[in-house]
Amino acid sequence: KRGQQTETDGGWGWGWGWCMRVAGTHTDLSPRCGAQVLLADEATRRFVSPPNAFLSHAWQYRFKDVVEALEAFGGTEEGEEVFFWFDCFSIDEHATQTQPPEWWSTAFKGCVAHIGHTVMLLAPWAKPIPLTRSWCLWELFCTVDVGAEFSVCLSPAEARAFKAALREDSGVFLDALAHIDVAHAEAGSAADQ
Repeated sequence: KRGQQTETDGGWGWGWGWCMRVAGTHTDLSPRCGAQVLLADEATRRFVSPPNAFLSHAWQYRFKDVVEALEAFGGTEEGEEVFFWFDCFSIDEHATQTQPPEWWSTAFKGCVAHIGHTVMLLAPWAKPIPLTRSWCLWELFCTVDVGAEFSVCLSPAEARAFKAALREDSGVFLDALAHIDVAHAEAGSAADQ
């Protein structure tokens, strides 16, 4: 049931551990994720549920801007509330640093497949930061590779600017995407790249 812990989440909440167990790739990581904190409080438990959308975003974004774009994306998907797998709430980043690259290529991809829908925050729309980041391009690759649905979200200001630009030149978005270059994508560390 939504918002309630069950045996299948093993006390992990609806964060990384839940997704890893469902995807069949569970590794014993620390349960110190934000979802676990929200689940522990009856007043905030309703904000946590199995994810039906994976959020792909660049860490450079201000949290306020990410939340604004998610609100603009909408609160429902085909009549169902959207629950994002949002890394800063769903995973203990420190616990995953010791995992080998092979783990990421199987475990992470399995989670993207299970969730079945990736929503990428693209800002600024004319030169989206996620399309210059190695990890975000990996998330996009995983989405395509497993056949998951893909959507884009924009803040209201970015959406207005995008619509205005499209009215002037319908090819402007393709121009923005034409500059994707995996070989020059950046990462937080050389090992990640």
